[in-house]
Amino acid sequence: MPRTQEWEGYRVLFYSNEHLPAHVHFKKGAQDVKIVLRTLAVEDVGRGTSAKIQRKMVKYVFEHRQELLSKWNTYFSQRDRKELVEKW
Repeated sequence: MPRTQEWEGYRVLFYSNEHLPAHVHFKKGAQDVKIVLRTLAVEDVGRGTSAKIQRKMVKYVFEHRQELLSKWNTYFSQRDRKELVEKW
């Protein structure tokens, strides 16, 4: 699971078997919040994550969106290229 950053005790990451749309997870203990990078939509919210923290997460993603999208695109383009080579 590629970790991209850390923020206020949360790991900001995406899983290696992710799907579109591009998104990140904020994970701390049992808490796991998913935010779509382009729309800033909060799609999944783990237990115990307050609305205030979710708003702060969205603000963080907004401020770092280009960097996070770049990491997403770099990782998945390399992964997909490798899978194509292995299939041939």
